[in-house]
Amino acid sequence: MQSGTAIKEIKDFDSSEFKQSREIYKSSFPLNETRSSEKVVELLENDKDYHLFSYLYDNSVVGISLMYIFRSLSVGLLDYMAVIPNHQGKGIGMELFKFSLEQFSSVTCNGIGLLMEIQREDVPDPLESNLRKRRVRFYAKNGARVLDGVNYLLPAIHAGMMAEEMYLMIRPLRHIHFRYQ
Repeated sequence: MQSGTAIKEIKDFDSSEFKQSREIYKSSFPLNETRSSEKVVELLENDKDYHLFSYLYDNSVVGISLMYIFRSLSVGLLDYMAVIPNHQGKGIGMELFKFSLEQFSSVTCNGIGLLMEIQREDVPDPLESNLRKRRVRFYAKNGARVLDGVNYLLPAIHAGMMAEEMYLMIRPLRHIHFRYQ
């Protein structure tokens, strides 16, 4: 981590760090994939397994990670992660991802891994397709793998919106051996 930087969990929902985190959340994800700010605050306040981590650079939030821990399943879900555009490509996303993975690992006994829902790259817009390919490569570079054979649809959060076909990826905490019957 560079000097002047820190990653911390946000628990004060009146703080400037939370307000900055909320703005990153609102500006980084498509409407059909996001909850209202009020719903996010409700989850953070009332569910000890939902966490908001913010990456601070010179006292400004430049990246966020929202993670849910399914303790009974020993799995985590990286619900959202984003770094503001002018700070991308500097290793911040990698640090934020590793921090989230460490936090998950520290609160689960024999945790399996961290799941991510990642948009498929097969869209007509070449710029959007390239962005999505980069996202898949980012997680793969950090040890995540696509769960092959899983046809995953992200349910629409808002009424009237369509579900979207996504990749379901996992970053295992340790090497997992699969047996086929």
